[in-house]
Amino acid sequence: MQALKVLGVTNLPLRNLELRGAFDLKWLSSQLIPISPGLEDLTLYKSLPLPEISSLKALHLGGFRLSPDQLAKILPSCTGSLKAFTYEATDVTSLHIDELYSWQVQASDVVRHLEKHCTSLESLHLDLRIRAFMSRGTKIDPMPHLETFTALQELFLNSDAVYNTQSLEFPDEKSLTSFLPPSITSLTLVEPDFPPPPERLQKGLCGLANLRREQGRFPRLKQVTCDVKKLFDESHTEDLLSQVGIGLEYKEFPRSDWAYNRESLVASPFISSLSIDDEDLPTAWL
Repeated sequence: MQALKVLGVTNLPLRNLELRGAFDLKWLSSQLIPISPGLEDLTLYKSLPLPEISSLKALHLGGFRLSPDQLAKILPSCTGSLKAFTYEATDVTSLHIDELYSWQVQASDVVRHLEKHCTSLESLHLDLRIRAFMSRGTKIDPMPHLETFTALQELFLNSDAVYNTQSLEFPDEKSLTSFLPPSITSLTLVEPDFPPPPERLQKGLCGLANLRREQGRFPRLKQVTCDVKKLFDESHTEDLLSQVGIGLEYKEFPRSDWAYNRESLVASPFISSLSIDDEDLPTAWL
């Protein structure tokens, strides 16, 4: 950056910036962002302190374990009106899912910290799938209502953000519709390790279709996409949604660290480093 100063460069026409790799990213962000007044799209692969960015429209985080505290330090830098927020928990692995309760953000944490952008946020993508060895009754906070997010159109969530042991306030038929905003146009749900029973989601989608038919709720919703194969064993749920103008599509969402099988996990350095005999691994993994 000293070279830029020597050349008299005080303003960079950057619209998109991705910070990753072996550089001193903290230093780099402190040098580049302040002289990029038009920066609209920022991607981080590490938790970094950021200067204020009033022009930012989209923030993408991934490739690291994001804690609620880290999120609380990053988002205040977005002093303008965010339109899109993405977090993908890529390469996050744990022996037990519930060990991450204090160290891994939940959907409820993100929604709470994004509240200041509730009138501008159009897309919320929270891929919180992590690889785990076993489940021990993860404490997942109930999904907060998104009614104040009046611009939100696209929503990507783990299915256990909706259906978990803490979300019993509503029956399964109402759990999905209890938090969706009226502005929603597209909903995507992906299964985590140790997903909730598919019957719970099936009831939720049927409840969604009934509300659309009987009360005209969620009038802009056109598409529901999920990777829950069980839902497509028969066409009942798909037909119910189709009758009210909502498409249901099966689609897988692989990542560099996430294939739809257990083989890569069992062979991973993480699992290999555990002092656990093979007979302790779940049969389905072997």
